Amino acid sequence: MGFSLELLVAIFEQAIKEKRKYVAVAVQIEGASRSEVIINSSENLESKKAYYANAYDEYAKLKANPNIRIAYAVAGDTFAQIEDQIGWSEE
Repeated sequence: MGFSLELLVAIFEQAIKEKRKYVAVAVQIEGASRSEVIINSSENLESKKAYYANAYDEYAKLKANPNIRIAYAVAGDTFAQIEDQIGWSEE
């Protein structure tokens, strides 16, 4: 089915374990031409992991509005690493 809440939580847990500086979460809104990317810093990873686990369903859709879903997430130590991983660095 695509990206899942289970995968998102695993990315957060791995980032916490590896002491990564950021986790970027790409949110797709129905009708938008491109995902929005939210950058979560290391100081907030535990609380953001809990937030996403509570606010999104198992298919990574926002419970309050299923037209909003998490498309993917990546971890990195610099914004440049995150841009490279999501393919925005060449823009």
